[in-house]
Amino acid sequence: MSHSQQFALVSPLLTIGGLPSVTEIGALGRRGIVNLVNVSGIPLSSLYDPLALSKFRIDEQRFSDIFSTDSAQELASALPETFSSQSVALPRAFGIAVASVIGAWRQGNSVYLFCHQGVGRAPAVALAAIHSGFKVPLEDAAAIVEKMRPQALVTNMSLAAANWYRQIHEKS
Repeated sequence: MSHSQQFALVSPLLTIGGLPSVTEIGALGRRGIVNLVNVSGIPLSSLYDPLALSKFRIDEQRFSDIFSTDSAQELASALPETFSSQSVALPRAFGIAVASVIGAWRQGNSVYLFCHQGVGRAPAVALAAIHSGFKVPLEDAAAIVEKMRPQALVTNMSLAAANWYRQIHEKS
């Protein structure tokens, strides 16, 4: 499958962004977005009217943003072990967020996936979901994420996390 075909397959089902404004929440519903996957660490119930959120299926996962910069440790290796050696809570929450995105797609639903600024965590989750859910090669998945969200930082750590998720789920 060509890169443009891969992009055409993914783009109607996924939007990657930052924390939406109150106005944007309404627009997401009008665009047909069904699922909100929030990895910003900020509970949506603290920001928005429950009525505005009632039309969405919401998954909220909290984990640190280790994806926005390449540290010396990340540059040393982009192997899955680099990611899985992080705290237990981080890979677990990351994995749940990826599974939530893939699960929504399998039900034919579109997803708005977001973190605080749409630069680190949400693009990393999207990368893993595209790589694993659509079986897109990692390099192609990274190009799709960068095309969908030009502000995204695809780092060695986000590549390692995507590899980790796919390896774990290919075994099960």
